[in-house]
Amino acid sequence: MNDQDKEYLRDLFAGFAMCGLISHGDRPLERVAETSYAIADAMFEFREPEETLGLPAIKKRTTRK
Repeated sequence: MNDQDKEYLRDLFAGFAMCGLISHGDRPLERVAETSYAIADAMFEFREPEETLGLPAIKKRTTRK
């Protein structure tokens, strides 16, 4: 995965987190954005190939052609 892919994935994770945060209350938009990226960073860190919290690492998805 190159740096551009990582940034895209981080933005995607943040977007999903933002949807959840917005649907659960009124918060300042700056706080929502900050929290969304904090959640995205935590999700991205969890994807790393090392074991985390005793759980097996998430394996790369393979595509069929």
